[in-house]
Amino acid sequence: KSTYLYVKTREPVRNAFE
Repeated sequence: KSTYLYVKTREPVRNAFE
């Protein structure tokens, strides 16, 4: 989703999951 891409560009992907 958009949120996933946003967080991925902002912070590490792991941070998004956590």
